[in-house]
Amino acid sequence: MKQIYPIILSSILLLSHFCRPLAAQVKLQDVQGFELDQEWEFRPSKQGIWTPATVPGSVQLNLLNAGLIEDPFFQKNEEKIQWIEEEDWLFQNYFQVDDELYGKEHIEILFKGLDTYADVYLNDKLILQADNMFRAWTVDIKPYIKPGKNLLRIHLHSAMKMGRAKRESKEYSLPAGNDAQDEKLSVYTRKAPFQFGWDWGPRVVTTGIWRPVEIISWNESRILDCHFTTLQIAEEKALVKAKIVIEGEANQVYQLLIRDMETGQALINREVRPSVTGVVEEELQILEPKLWWCNGLGEPHLYKLETRISSLDKRILDKQVTEIGLRTIELIQEQDSIGTSYFFKLNGVPVFMKGANYIPSDNLLARVDSARYEDLLSAAAEAHMNMLRVWGGGIYEDDLFYSICDRKGLLVWQDFMFACSMYPGDDAFLDNVGEEVKYNIKRLRNHPCIALWCGNNEMAVAWHNWGWQQEHEYSKSDSAEIWNNYQTIFHQMIPYEVLRLHQGAKYVSTSPLSNWGTLENFNHHSMHYWGVWHGTDHFEGYHNYIGRFMSEYGFQSFPSLKTVKKFSTASDWSLDSPVMKHRQKSYKGNGLIYEFMEDLLPRPESFSDFLFFSQVTQAEGLKIAFESHRAAKPHCMGTLYWQLNDCWPAISWSGIDYFGEWKALHYYAKRAFQPIVILPYEEGDWFKVKINSDLPKPAKGTLKVSLIDFAGKELDSFEKPASIDELSNDCFLEIETNVLLQKQARTECMVLLEWQQSGQTIVTNYYYFEPSKNLQLGPGKFTSELKESDGNFVLSLSSTELVKTLQLQSEIDGHFDDNYFDLLPGTTKNVTFIPTEPVDIRKFKNGLKTRSINEVIRELDRE
Repeated sequence: MKQIYPIILSSILLLSHFCRPLAAQVKLQDVQGFELDQEWEFRPSKQGIWTPATVPGSVQLNLLNAGLIEDPFFQKNEEKIQWIEEEDWLFQNYFQVDDELYGKEHIEILFKGLDTYADVYLNDKLILQADNMFRAWTVDIKPYIKPGKNLLRIHLHSAMKMGRAKRESKEYSLPAGNDAQDEKLSVYTRKAPFQFGWDWGPRVVTTGIWRPVEIISWNESRILDCHFTTLQIAEEKALVKAKIVIEGEANQVYQLLIRDMETGQALINREVRPSVTGVVEEELQILEPKLWWCNGLGEPHLYKLETRISSLDKRILDKQVTEIGLRTIELIQEQDSIGTSYFFKLNGVPVFMKGANYIPSDNLLARVDSARYEDLLSAAAEAHMNMLRVWGGGIYEDDLFYSICDRKGLLVWQDFMFACSMYPGDDAFLDNVGEEVKYNIKRLRNHPCIALWCGNNEMAVAWHNWGWQQEHEYSKSDSAEIWNNYQTIFHQMIPYEVLRLHQGAKYVSTSPLSNWGTLENFNHHSMHYWGVWHGTDHFEGYHNYIGRFMSEYGFQSFPSLKTVKKFSTASDWSLDSPVMKHRQKSYKGNGLIYEFMEDLLPRPESFSDFLFFSQVTQAEGLKIAFESHRAAKPHCMGTLYWQLNDCWPAISWSGIDYFGEWKALHYYAKRAFQPIVILPYEEGDWFKVKINSDLPKPAKGTLKVSLIDFAGKELDSFEKPASIDELSNDCFLEIETNVLLQKQARTECMVLLEWQQSGQTIVTNYYYFEPSKNLQLGPGKFTSELKESDGNFVLSLSSTELVKTLQLQSEIDGHFDDNYFDLLPGTTKNVTFIPTEPVDIRKFKNGLKTRSINEVIRELDRE
């Protein structure tokens, strides 16, 4: 039957902010359970030879590992694997059950992720029919298991065939905005939407067992769930509610121990009798609490708590370890003098959010291991980001992703997995979604990094603005039914479950809440601004159109030649080659990159120079956005660009490519997201400078302004003492541009801006009066020295002239701590390269290359 959900209005956002989730729980695996991760095999369902398989994994990944298909990411091989999605597949595993396991009173099998339509058989008995990739499935297998050898077999049905059957049962088809096939089947299946193709990724509709399979056994009792919620935080103590769910015999009494594992202190140690639903609730006190802060504001302190239940004769029955963080989070959406605000408060402090949108890091999801997560999230933290948005067209990420975010102080805006489409509203679909929603809220609610639950990506703006009603020729009753289904899911079901299961959490129905097509909308709520790229605006649009919270915007670039070499051959290195045309998934194509590039830079002649200039164009454009958004504080209180990462080696909006290479954009973001930034800009006839601080404390110092030519000659300079208030954004300089220039040509000089404290330069920025293509640059010669330091490599660079946008390239895997920077004349800059693996300095030196705008312009002039 269809679940009935009370309608939740804006009151869900008005709950006391002292009810807060705290932790990520880690289930200890002991004699109670084991993972089925060995001895798997697979084959097509109709016929074929059983082939060894890796689980977790997909059919596509196992075919690749077995050498039965070519790398789908190389050249146009994506097209060669489309047959896989039309087939049914079998996985099977023989496993042994010893007498100890067989003798347990309770035995369950837990599937943490089946992709997607799966009939599961144990010893030839059907035990499960699964139909949702986004949830776990648990089955009592005590009646089916036997001593000795057992056979687990899983029949995976084609998601395409199942989707067609569901679509044909409907009176009308539903829009699926980015589904790469005309059939638009992705909306009928609870499966990662991006797998069906997007404008930055391939179509790889996987099937398989994508998360671990475990067998869990116990006799008397076990802990099902530990949920910790902050009730109150004061300087002397924090009050925390612990809600423990125990499965066991009715009326059983336990000894409950909850202790701080760092200090050994018992926070609770007493006898308890669970309720009829197995629930125990206790209030904990943590003295002199240390708060959890986001990156840049303080330490993301975590407490490690052990929860243990024992019998009254002191036998330990079960235990769980939970890392918790004490913090409060608020989303402020209020009417103000501008319109409607949209900003977060962490522990009572308004925070300007800086970050990006995160997509799945691989189309073959099982390849995303702990090292990939650690590298990407470390790169985000190193770039001074404090928030990532887990986008609704991907997946609910692995527990490890959120645990790393907890440790690094990265807040997470978490979308539910719905994007750019409209979805069914029949009872079966709603029931399925309801279980998915409940499972993921419970799984993730304890992480202190979770700042916001968001219903979907771009569905409301799409329905009202993308012309779907006309395109699909919906009748009025069809349109009313589709919109009613939307409201049932995103205005009733999901907010009800968030309110019930994650008390105090913040929920919004969609992102964005305002559409960029109307100017007034920039004064209200969240904004996806795509006037640049999908509209007709050029980069100045980032300065002119600023919303209250910019949760999407971006521009494409190509990856480096090092990455291009990994998915193509030299014969493909042309924008007109079939491979490069196939790699470009956006309808706007490479012509738009060229168009914007020519606003800033001369037209490159070589393919490698085009790759370099495409990254510079992307980074320079988003630099305008970063600085404009920060300069607009408090009108704007967040900037999350599209996108942090890639799911395959691509032409895309990413700042970090599929192989972990930092593009120019990520280095620019690192500089623009510093806690204190200097923001120069021209407004009419005036040159102005703001200083923006995200620090919760004031600072005193000096703003030094120097007008220099490209040979390093100082044409003028002056200093201005200044005090920066906490969390401030103030204008410290206004001067007529002609007065500042002193009759110098705009193409022959620049402004160097420095914020100094106690005689030390804390942060710098530069301002050029013309785009790079118009600057009177010299040849860009420089000198360098290389030395090794603690396994890293330090380059000391100096020049007697301006070297514009110096690119350092290494054939060794790793990243520089700075790159794509301007090397000023008469200065020495030290840059450190951090290799992924230890490497000899000679190998690093032989693989080091450089390029600058000066060099490319000089080569073009020669031609």
